[in-house]
Amino acid sequence: MTSINEHTEDYFDYKIKMDIEALKSRKFATAMSMVNAKYARKERMAEKGQLSDDAVEKLYEQKNKEMAKLFAEDVFTGWTGDVKIDGKKASYSKENAVKLLTEYPDLFADLISVAKEKAEEVKEQEKAEAKNSPKS
Repeated sequence: MTSINEHTEDYFDYKIKMDIEALKSRKFATAMSMVNAKYARKERMAEKGQLSDDAVEKLYEQKNKEMAKLFAEDVFTGWTGDVKIDGKKASYSKENAVKLLTEYPDLFADLISVAKEKAEEVKEQEKAEAKNSPKS
């Protein structure tokens, strides 16, 4: 049985497991904020057209890789099924998780979205349980 803080997302041939409690943690939020802040100035430059197309592509690749690494280290807890990286079946490891998330940015974006939704559900469930629990 999975806890309310563990979530498995089904993607056809494989399932990805995430630790929702880790996603809600101050440590993870702070680390993600630091990555966003690190790239904010260059992203503003990109939006204003002050960077070449190659520089913009490299900027977003670097940022995505850093975010993927944080997600893989803190939130991603495993997978089951037929996960392929570089066309080859891959077993779960933190390194392979980073590769998967950077190789498939749409998957990564979807996982972030699903994880945030699940974290909100857990937060609401915890609030309801606290409200309904007897006072000591």
